[in-house]
Formats: sequence, structure tokens, C-alpha cells
Amino acid sequence: MANQYVPDPRAEAHIEAAKHNFMERLMGDIAQDAKRYAPVDTGELRESITAEVHGTTGTVKATAEHAAYVELGTRYQSAQPYLRPALYQQRGGA
Repeated sequence: MANQYVPDPRAEAHIEAAKHNFMERLMGDIAQDAKRYAPVDTGELRESITAEVHGTTGTVKATAEHAAYVELGTRYQSAQPYLRPALYQQRGGA
């Protein structure tokens, strides 16, 4: 029988921890940029921006009631994107 590769559980745990740490840094950087790009009137929008990491999936969101209207605009107000520019910011090796 041919030798089969058996992963080292310690190595697997180290890799998973590294992926999680990378995602936390990346999501934190994106949230920080979004806060910097967000237009400020009362500060509610900026304060509502959060980052979450679940395994190797991350989410940056703004929970202020008017967040989508600011990001996308309305027929009365031009868009003032803050999430998309933060997401598309080049991250040289985050």
C-alpha cells in the first residue's frame, strides 16, 4: 500500500489560526477605511460601521438606517460611496 499523507493536526490548527488572523486584519482595515471615507454629519453612520469574521468569511457593514442611501444615493441626493471604495482599496499583502 502506498504511503498516504496524514496531516499534522498542529499544522492544520496553525493554518486555520493564520487564516482567521488574516481575515480579522483585512476586515478591520476595510472597516477603518470605510469609517474614514464615510461622510460625517452627526457621526451616526461612521459609528455604525463594524467588521465581523466567521472562520474564513468576513463582513463589513454599516447599520445606520440611512447607510444604503448614502452609499448608493437617491433620486434627490447623489451617492457618497464609502463601503465600496474601502473594499476596493489596494491592500499590498494585507
